[in-house]
Formats: sequence, structure tokens, C-alpha cells
Amino acid sequence: MHELKEIISDAEGYTEKIRKATPQAKKIIQMELDEKVNEVLQSGIIIHTALDPKKQERDEKAINALLSVPDLEASAAVIDNETRENVGMYAGKNYKKYDFHRAFQAPRQPGSSFKPIIVYAPLFETTDYTPSSLVNGGRICIGNFCPQNYGGAIYGNVSITDAFKHSMNTPAVRLFSKVGIERAFQYAQQFNFQSIVDQDKTYPAALGGLTYGVTTLEMADAYTSFIDGTYIKAHAIRKVTDRQGNVLYRWPTERKTIWSDKTVKHMRTLLSEVVKSGTGVGIRANSSYIGAKTGTTDNYRDFWLAGLSNEYTAAVWIGYDRPRSMQSLEKAKIHFKIFNQIISK
Repeated sequence: MHELKEIISDAEGYTEKIRKATPQAKKIIQMELDEKVNEVLQSGIIIHTALDPKKQERDEKAINALLSVPDLEASAAVIDNETRENVGMYAGKNYKKYDFHRAFQAPRQPGSSFKPIIVYAPLFETTDYTPSSLVNGGRICIGNFCPQNYGGAIYGNVSITDAFKHSMNTPAVRLFSKVGIERAFQYAQQFNFQSIVDQDKTYPAALGGLTYGVTTLEMADAYTSFIDGTYIKAHAIRKVTDRQGNVLYRWPTERKTIWSDKTVKHMRTLLSEVVKSGTGVGIRANSSYIGAKTGTTDNYRDFWLAGLSNEYTAAVWIGYDRPRSMQSLEKAKIHFKIFNQIISK
């Protein structure tokens, strides 16, 4: 229903009007859009979606079984690589229609799972760095921002591959500085992140430190750019028809090239190294390729996993609705188990 409103808004020109309108005018245009949506619904329509009901049911059962810890929640999104269609989502325990939907309504801090989007892909796109290039892993302070590596570890020069697969923070901040904040955000803002704001343009963003954060659907959506360098916003609706089968609405199909072949090759190599011998050991898929990036936010409040196989791109978040430490759950790797479930056919 949310996406139906979006597709009507885009097709009928409301999105563009809202973008250009004053705050007062926006409210009026929003009301007009709501009226248009109701009119379309009442006219009698069929919404054709990409949902894979068997996979959705199987994944939901598996995730529910994995969330045995009281109050622990999760969200997940799965996108088909070929069609860029959203084929499955997990909104939270015991979700019912019109409940709060964590997969697209709950932005959270993404931690290091944001590094590929904001640091590493822009780095490869704008410099001649490669995965074997060296970067300093020692202490760094920019103003009063003094990030630390996991466990306070201090490194000398490390390869970009090692920095990435072990999710080191100080090299990521150095490389982010190399790209430049404005330039890095120019890339990130080509994706569908709805809660990224101007105040996010600071050095902590290199480590996923954002004002509001991102949703699992947005994260999976952005990671589809690592399939082949192209991007189109992932969608669940294939088409909207009237009762006679006439197509009323359909999403545009033209994809935009975000990353060069070189960047895609480097990123896919780095993401696969995470799974082979980095923070993602234990991630599996029945596919000839699997690559991913983990993310943990301050005080273990959010655990993230985003990545792709040859068939699907997916993102998983676990945490509490009222954030609190999950340090005691770190070794259980519940988000890995969820990811392994949803990334498989």
C-alpha cells in the first residue's frame, strides 16, 4: 500500500510537485495525492507483486524460530538480482497488516555495514587504489573525533583487503578523508536513503554514525549496485491494472550506472573476503558467489548484515525496539543465521 502511493505519486507528477513546494503547499499536495490514491483504489484495481509466497513463508518461519530471545526483534529484505524486485521482507515478530513495519519504517544506525557505500566504493571510483593498496591503521583524531578499532587495537600499515574484512575503523576514516565528505555523499545520495540528512555529512558517517540511520530495505536496495554497477530503486509492485487488464501504473525500468566495472570487481572481491576469512565467517549460500559486510553499532545496540549472492541481495538487522546492549548475543550470530536463510533459494 505504501508503494502503491509512491508509484501513483511518481506517475501523476505529485512527487516532483512535493519536492518543489513550500511546507504549506506540501500539505495540500499530499492531501490531493491521498484523494487520488483513494480514487484509484475505489475504481477497482489489481496490484501485481513480485512476492515469492513460498520463500516468504519459509523465511518467516525460520526467522521467528531464531528470535527466541524475549523482545529481540529483526527486520530483513530480499531483492532478486535479475529483476531488482523485492521478493520478501520480514517486518518483525507476529507482524500483522498495518503494524509498524521494521523493514521499511525503522531507520537504525548501520555501523560498518555502511562502509562499502560511503567509503570503499567511492574510493575505488575516484582514485587508483586497489584492494592490495596499503593504508595506515594507527590512531587518528579529526577534531574531537577519535575513532577506535575493535577492542582498541592499533595497527601499522594494512592492506585495504585486511582493513575491510576485519572491519577496522581508523583506516576507513582515513580513506573517507581521502575521498572527501561531499564527494562520498554524492554517491550515497544516488540511492533511496530517506533518512539521511545534511547533518550526517561528518567523519563519523564513515563508520555508519548517522543522525537517524537507514532501513534494511534501503540497505539491501543500495547493495544491489554491487551486482553489476547499475542501480534502479527496488520495487515490490510489478504493475497495477484495472479489472480488464489494462496497465495503469508500472515502475520505470531504466537503470543508472553508479559504479565502474573496476569498482564492482574490487567491491565484490572485498565482500567475498569478509565471508572467507573476515568478520563474516559463518555466512553461507547455495550460490557460486557470496559476499557480505557486517555492522555493529556502539554498545552492541544493532547487529547488521548486508550482502549478495548471484541470485539475491539482502540485508538483516537485529536489535531491540528500545536500543540496548546485545553483547551477550554476539557469539550466537543470530543475524548470520537469518541472512543464511533468506539469501538461499
